[in-house]
Amino acid sequence: MSPRATSSGGFSESAKITVYFDTYFAVATHMGDNVNGCSINCINEIRSESAENPGWKRSLISTLKFLGLSIISVGLPEFFGIPLWLQWFVIGSVFAVALYRVGRRVGKEHGAEHMAIQAYMQENSYDLEIILRMDRIDNSCGGRFSAIYIVAWILAPLLSIVSGWPAFILWSYLVVGGFFLDFISNGKVPIFVFISRLIQKYLTTKKPDECALRTAQKAIKCFKDHSFHKNPL
Repeated sequence: MSPRATSSGGFSESAKITVYFDTYFAVATHMGDNVNGCSINCINEIRSESAENPGWKRSLISTLKFLGLSIISVGLPEFFGIPLWLQWFVIGSVFAVALYRVGRRVGKEHGAEHMAIQAYMQENSYDLEIILRMDRIDNSCGGRFSAIYIVAWILAPLLSIVSGWPAFILWSYLVVGGFFLDFISNGKVPIFVFISRLIQKYLTTKKPDECALRTAQKAIKCFKDHSFHKNPL
């Protein structure tokens, strides 16, 4: 049995599931479906995430995206005097449609990814029966980061009215503060977790079929076999 990882995560695409533990990740894909037959392969050797994605590059890209999102979604509406209710309606609609499209495209894979990772982290297993016992909704899902932005979009215009500060500056403070709270609480801020679970339940995950489950299982197995060879007991 291989040592259990200390941190985990994943990323789902159509017919493709990536799982990562500590600094390594593995990818599994499938062709076909439950009706036509599902062929599953581990398409990557285990690779170092830090080697593939230098930290400075990720930080720079994230910063530029953050600034752009702040200006477009909060700064411009404030500059042009768009009513608050219309800002919330447009942003909420765009957000909901975008997440719904994600769920339609990769909902089954996303749910399977969560279940397989939980089986490994909680039971140190990739057995399909154990994976099936797990919940497709995961409190540690990256959806809670979306929740941080949602809370900031709601509060920033209101605080701007009360304080007189520009909304896009307040929005930036709220987002940075939200990520800080998430970090120091280890992802357990109740309002972020609650919103994340709603997003997963209704928009971004679906009950996985056997093909998606076996793809997630394969990704876990690829990683676990690798970690056993590196750290045999």
